[in-house]
Amino acid sequence: MRDPVTRPSAWRIALLPLAAGVAIRVYLVSLVQVVHGNFLFLDDQGYDQIGWELARAWHAGAFLPPETAAVTASYFYYVFTAAVYFVIGRHWFVVKLIVALLSALSVPAAASIGISLDGRRLGVRAAWLAALYPSAVFWGSTGLKDGPMAALLLAVAAIALRPLTTRRLAAATPLLAVAFLCRPVEGFIGAGMLVVPAASLLRSRLDTPGQRSFVLFVGVPAAGALFGWQAARYAPLLTGSESTLSLSTGPVTVKFDPSVFDFAHAVLSPVRWFGAGADPAIIPGALVWTVMLPATALGCWLLLRSGAPAARGVIVSALGFLYLYTCVFQGPGFSRQRFAVEVLLLVAALYAFGRHPRRASTWTALAACAVAPAELVQAQVIPAKVLALVVAAGGAGWLAARRARWLSLHRRGYPGEHPPGVIIPTDSSGDNVSDETPSIVPDDVFSATR
Repeated sequence: MRDPVTRPSAWRIALLPLAAGVAIRVYLVSLVQVVHGNFLFLDDQGYDQIGWELARAWHAGAFLPPETAAVTASYFYYVFTAAVYFVIGRHWFVVKLIVALLSALSVPAAASIGISLDGRRLGVRAAWLAALYPSAVFWGSTGLKDGPMAALLLAVAAIALRPLTTRRLAAATPLLAVAFLCRPVEGFIGAGMLVVPAASLLRSRLDTPGQRSFVLFVGVPAAGALFGWQAARYAPLLTGSESTLSLSTGPVTVKFDPSVFDFAHAVLSPVRWFGAGADPAIIPGALVWTVMLPATALGCWLLLRSGAPAARGVIVSALGFLYLYTCVFQGPGFSRQRFAVEVLLLVAALYAFGRHPRRASTWTALAACAVAPAELVQAQVIPAKVLALVVAAGGAGWLAARRARWLSLHRRGYPGEHPPGVIIPTDSSGDNVSDETPSIVPDDVFSATR
């Protein structure tokens, strides 16, 4: 953890990346509006329809309960969309513009995470990562929910990595409430990130028996009841008794398959769910994630092995989020939600570059040469035959270059083991080495016969 006295301001170092991130997202929103018109994904169409229904009811003076129209307990985002429509009317462009600006708040949040982990330099790199990461830019500009939810999760992680105070805990509470009312899984993960800091805060503040009793008999049961109420929604899925989850857009089929192979396949290739029909816009983000995956694993291992307890809790929670969206919630509708934690894990990759730059660079280069082309073939961006020809040509070119260099050295008169620039040293005593055969007769024998 950084010393609060010497800690730089996350907003100050993220000012330029934040401006770049806002500009890119606003440009992309405008471009999509010009090219595709009022384009919304399937889930976003539900937010639009239900939000407009609520807004019209509010205009008529009928304040319907949100869960009645949304048919789900995760109704906060419908209320948010309805509030925007209530003020400005049904204008999708304005809603997407507001969402893009909210998603850009992930930039200072990522900067704060980087500062907490390894200082100012990592904070600057993390800010630029959140501003330019292709998946964050794409989903934060084209979707109505994913970008702000990613920013919210990063904000909770940033709070968890700071020395927790009552003020910061009060700031995290509404964030968790919004997460539970928008995407309960993210609420669980955010709460898990705050377990270690909250325990440290309670340990330092519980000085009297009355305070301890209040926490043990009031606070803990209340938190347990809240978590139990939310967990009951997903318990049938985890036990295998049900395979569908009822959402506002209809029943969604989910699959609980905790196999190691499936988890590795899903983590390695986010494009696997889309196949040949993948939108080309998601390919750059998938490539960045795949190339950085070895460094991400190294950074997570370093933080779990020698990081602060709060950093370990954040990494474990982030890996839990990734596990849920690879082994439980499987399908094209859920794969877009996993990017919310990818920025956080990629910050761990940048941490590995700062601590072990040579190892992280080597592993990243190997992933770029081997894994990324395979993923492009899987997504049918590059035909397999073309990739094979490129690899064969590259290998032949490398061998030809090695052969040409070897022949060049021989033509210059260096047929032995020593390349140009290597000087064969003389004898360590400083005398010249003679080519004569050494004599076995002692010197005193010659001196005696003279």
